[in-house]
Amino acid sequence: MTASDAEFLGLELHDDGLAGSAVVTHRLMSPRGAFYGGAGLAFACTMMECATERSTVWCTVQFVNGAALGDRLELHTEVVAHGHRTSQARVVARHDGREVFSAVGATGSGGAPVSKSFATMPTVSKVEQSAAIAWDFGIDPAMTHFATTELREAVIKGATEGTTAPSMALWLRMHERRPWSPTMLAFVADIVPMSIHRVLGHRQPGGKSLDNSLRVGPPRETDWILLALYPETVHDGYGHGSVQLWAPDGTLLGMASQSFALRSAPPG
Repeated sequence: MTASDAEFLGLELHDDGLAGSAVVTHRLMSPRGAFYGGAGLAFACTMMECATERSTVWCTVQFVNGAALGDRLELHTEVVAHGHRTSQARVVARHDGREVFSAVGATGSGGAPVSKSFATMPTVSKVEQSAAIAWDFGIDPAMTHFATTELREAVIKGATEGTTAPSMALWLRMHERRPWSPTMLAFVADIVPMSIHRVLGHRQPGGKSLDNSLRVGPPRETDWILLALYPETVHDGYGHGSVQLWAPDGTLLGMASQSFALRSAPPG
């Protein structure tokens, strides 16, 4: 799925997949007018997979500087270990020699035939019973990464015994239907700030991503996925939280986490 993922991101690959470049387009932008963190994590997953010819197991991106609309990112991958099952890699993205983000992660190719989730999907309203979301960002969503997705907010009905219900749950699908590869999960997982601003009572979500991380579960063919959001803590102007990505059949597709600088500190 690397070719499809690269095409979605506008990523041109060269040097046997160890290097690539892409222009920052509207679909890679956040409502703040900045480079979208989920796009950075998606680029990193695609670059690692292309360099190692294996699927992403986990990836963490650290955002160092921003990128503006029209900037060209130059990406380079270093495969630091390539074992029998697992590869370890680093990815760096720069614009005009200035580092925009760096990433570390691992890819893998098979292993033990065990596939089991130990978490349980929260009980929420079905897609057709969930309301479409009209976010007020003060900017046309078509000029942002939100142009690529449809979102509906689910009604949270509870959690199973021994689990915690999320504070927010969103059904999401891509307008251009694609397999839910690690790259596509990474692209939509940068949504933790939305849940934290919601619980703080802020009208407009947003913030500057410091990192984005993804850990990947088993794949499933599905149109819609559920994002169960868990805002965890806010301190000194920074927020931390996580999101679980579920297929409708209860398969845990992936788990993501994030730290970010709030747009404005919560009222004291």
